[in-house]
Amino acid sequence: SVFAILPGAALFGACVLTGYPPLLYFAGMWLLILCIYTVAQATTERWQVARRALIRLIGIGAIGTVLGAALLLPTAQLTLRSMRTQQASLNFSNSYALPGGQLITLLFPNVFGYPTLPDQGYWGLPFYEESTAYVGILPLIAICFVRKRPASILMGAFVLIGLVISVGIDGGLFPALYWLLPGYSLFRVPSRALYFFVVGSAGLIAFALSDLQSASADERLRLLRIPVQRLLPLLGAFALLISAALMLVYGVHSADAAPPWRALVSGNEVGIALL
Repeated sequence: SVFAILPGAALFGACVLTGYPPLLYFAGMWLLILCIYTVAQATTERWQVARRALIRLIGIGAIGTVLGAALLLPTAQLTLRSMRTQQASLNFSNSYALPGGQLITLLFPNVFGYPTLPDQGYWGLPFYEESTAYVGILPLIAICFVRKRPASILMGAFVLIGLVISVGIDGGLFPALYWLLPGYSLFRVPSRALYFFVVGSAGLIAFALSDLQSASADERLRLLRIPVQRLLPLLGAFALLISAALMLVYGVHSADAAPPWRALVSGNEVGIALL
């Protein structure tokens, strides 16, 4: 029915009204993938399921577009006429790809500072809000014990694909998407693909918590044995080593005319993550 698609249409319309074309593009991709996944999981009457899913997808897109038309039309015109669009190239679209070293913020957020930090500010890859995707430790270790099901595999694929795309050309997947996905070449900043990493991580932790709640006590202990006895201690030791090394660097040079304040800030941030 029409009422069944109204919540999705309202949210899609709100996404349109944000005036942020790359994330709107990703939201459309998410809806399309969800439609394909729904059809693929159907065991009977697949054509009927496909028809209903397609109708709902079109309805969400159409109603959402109407709700956000006041901003969508001028934004689309600006995007198509922008000098950035006219001069788009693979190298230009690869601007602000995520360096491999920046991925450490997935474990230790703010290790490169943060914009409101006095004096030091943020010294990682610009810009902070587009290259920071800390989701906590639990979603990362949930991959190890979440039960395998089509939905959790899909979420895990989003986590992996989001990370690979975010590093740009170096990941190997970004150039293929640049040439094959219609409209994707209009946007730059591959690190925005961390959107899929965040959504996939949220899905994984939801499945993992549901699995733990429904498991027996013995099964719960079995599922948590590897994360608790191995992964968390290894991660803690890694964080302790990094924090101690950074604090040592600062301690050695603390009497200098220009002491390495960034080492002190990073050491503190890693220590907080360890706690």
